[in-house]
Amino acid sequence: MKNNILVLFSLLFIFSVSAQKNSQIVLKNGSIIKGKIVNDTENGVKIETKDGSIWYYSKDEINTLKDYDPEWHNSKFYSSMTFGVMPSQQFSGSFHLINGYNLNSHWNFGLGVGLEGFGNRSYLPVFLDAKYNLMSTLSTPYISIIGGYDLSLTDTEFNKGGFTTGLQLGLDHFFTQHIGISTSVGYRYAYLRIQDSWWDDFVTIREVNRFEMRFGLIFK
Repeated sequence: MKNNILVLFSLLFIFSVSAQKNSQIVLKNGSIIKGKIVNDTENGVKIETKDGSIWYYSKDEINTLKDYDPEWHNSKFYSSMTFGVMPSQQFSGSFHLINGYNLNSHWNFGLGVGLEGFGNRSYLPVFLDAKYNLMSTLSTPYISIIGGYDLSLTDTEFNKGGFTTGLQLGLDHFFTQHIGISTSVGYRYAYLRIQDSWWDDFVTIREVNRFEMRFGLIFK
């Protein structure tokens, strides 16, 4: 399982680098053209610009040609909606909604709420999310840590929910300056008080350790 997680995260990281292979041409007349290189030969360069146009420039016209990464959009607030599965220790689904603040191009902090299950019980997780983006570009790997409380939706004297925390490794990729997708793998822990049977008052403390996979949308 651990090897599969490492392979998946490596693929995500490779995708994040290759997806942002953009170039900048500075012509001798001072013009700057940004886009993706279609063809680069000893005679000239073809470049596709953002609007889909393809331009050709001979090497005699070009002053410099270099790679560049478009900067992260400076929007201060963001929202993310993700769906997940936690297949270990009783399979269950998960939904998270996070509203947060971009402190800078690397650090994001948010407040989240969701809906998920364990066994035949449903829980409402309320949590804080701290997220670090490894790159300040439109496509970046990230590390995220959450901490909060799983509120039991079948709350009784003996079913009280409990503390939850988790760590995620993932990738955000923005198609525009405002809309992107997010995918991640991670680990979730919960400390739950559960009544084993409705006809008695015996309470079990469950320390729940689960593998987690998530996918969703980001808006900012």
